[in-house]
Amino acid sequence: MSLRWQQGAHRFVLSLGVEGGASRSVPGGPATLYGTGYGLLARHYLGEDVSLSEATREFIQNGQEADTGWFAGPELRGFQPPPGARHDREHLLMHLTCAILPVCRQFAVPLRQPLTAAARFCDLDFLRAWLDARDFRCAWLEGNNLLFVGQLLVHLRDAGGDPRAAAALAVWFDWLERHLDPRTSLWGTDGACGPAEAVYG
Repeated sequence: MSLRWQQGAHRFVLSLGVEGGASRSVPGGPATLYGTGYGLLARHYLGEDVSLSEATREFIQNGQEADTGWFAGPELRGFQPPPGARHDREHLLMHLTCAILPVCRQFAVPLRQPLTAAARFCDLDFLRAWLDARDFRCAWLEGNNLLFVGQLLVHLRDAGGDPRAAAALAVWFDWLERHLDPRTSLWGTDGACGPAEAVYG
């Protein structure tokens, strides 16, 4: 990466900032938790020594739902996908939560709420039933769902101190291993989807 490119990328990321320490996802848009999280990580990986203001910490922490622990931010608060949408509300909440957890870890932002909605994946019976319900005809969607649950279990094990999470991760890895198509080393190509869809997954 050239210095010119790096400087241009840095200027663009900074241009998305809004008063109060948050950032937009797109130029001219409203402040979002996605934009704030990705902006902070982009600045970090572009080599800036980033220190968070109290307002930025508050914006991140206030994005968490009290009853579930999911991060919703202003962009998902109160949003309901249309009936039948592939990206249902839980998928969107897990996606945003898994985008923000590395930000919290990188910048030492403590969670205000436990990830109570994610803790159900530590129940091995629930986890096995959830895993067996994956539909690899939509491998790209299920690849994200599987990634989210694995990341959440790692968080619950390493940061949350939940002793059940390690056993759940072992079940998760075992399931992935057993469902891998040995001909392609992909998931879903044993009858559910074609190679391109499986690669996207």
